[in-house]
Amino acid sequence: MMNKIDLCTNVFGLDLIGGQIATWVNFLPNPIYIFDLEQRKLIFVNSRIVEILGYDLAEIQATNETIEGITIIDFPDELSNRFLGIKMGESIEFLTNFRHKNGQIHTFSNRGIVLKQNEIGENRFVMLIAEDITEKINTDLTEVETYRKELERQLAALNKSNHELEQFAYVASHDLQEPLRKIKAFGERLNHKYKDSLGDEGKFFIDRMMNAAQRMNHLIEDLLTYSRASRNIEIPQNISLNEVVKNVLEDLDLRIQEEKVTILVDDLPIIEAQSVQMQQLFQNLIENAIKFKQSNIAPIIKIKATKLAKEESEKIPQLKSELSYFRFNISDNGIGFEQKYAEQIFAIFQRLHGRTEYEGTGLGLAICRKIVETHQGFIEAFGEDNVGAEFIFYLPITTKII
Repeated sequence: MMNKIDLCTNVFGLDLIGGQIATWVNFLPNPIYIFDLEQRKLIFVNSRIVEILGYDLAEIQATNETIEGITIIDFPDELSNRFLGIKMGESIEFLTNFRHKNGQIHTFSNRGIVLKQNEIGENRFVMLIAEDITEKINTDLTEVETYRKELERQLAALNKSNHELEQFAYVASHDLQEPLRKIKAFGERLNHKYKDSLGDEGKFFIDRMMNAAQRMNHLIEDLLTYSRASRNIEIPQNISLNEVVKNVLEDLDLRIQEEKVTILVDDLPIIEAQSVQMQQLFQNLIENAIKFKQSNIAPIIKIKATKLAKEESEKIPQLKSELSYFRFNISDNGIGFEQKYAEQIFAIFQRLHGRTEYEGTGLGLAICRKIVETHQGFIEAFGEDNVGAEFIFYLPITTKII
């Protein structure tokens, strides 16, 4: 192997005192090496590379001066590809992994330049000035791993907490039903047998008690529905959403006629889902649109579905890239809402209006969100005061990855 002085003088082709150049390069703190792309071999390394990687010059020479044996990749091919088309005076930056003599991996951050071209203008000699960033990368990876483990721990704790809350809601709601039934039963008896002897004030108190019991009953039923929405209580199967909406409209037929509601439904797809939950989802959203109608305008509700293109679903971070989705739109011409409340309306027990204005427990839309998320989908709302509201939700065709 030629010594460093001759190598360096050869590469530059200058009538300089090679020893001065080599001494200067060797004193630099950065690893520096020069490569002949045409001969596919290393023709110069400074002492810093030897210090970092643990090889002596004889061992590097034994690799036929290519240092392929101490790199993780096909080093000559990588360099040739990277410097293809690079002009004189331009520089490029890239990372390369080297294997230390003891087997450890070192990562170099390289800045490379073309030193000389051959007779036909092709890049031949390139010089790379490197920085060993192994310690920095390992530190960063350690921090990332620490953050990842902490995130996993917090996520596991959150999932456990959510599961316990759902269990509590289910058990508490279920256990509350029995005493509530007794309150209602004894209240009805009291009202039936003694209402004439209780006077107006007594009747007022009984009515208040029965109304409160009825509201409590609705609340318990909604809490049970909410807790069930996060469970796979059915085996998902292919269901026709046309049939689901047809059944919902039949159940709501009397109210639809009373409110003179016009409902326009496009052709809806068949998806893999839990039938009962799909019934609950569409019923809640349709009932919501009817409930919040404008007093002087006949309600119009539109329901449509669109197959989502892959590039569209990839822009929605809440959707899984490996699944295919349908987008569903349910819009109305009701009282609407200010867009700043678009997230609040999905929260449990959150109401934008008083109970005296609009009946309900404040759980309807929370149940909708839970159902959609249980089916690995996403729901959002858009509204404008006195113009209407639109609920857009996404459901996968199937949760199986094909």
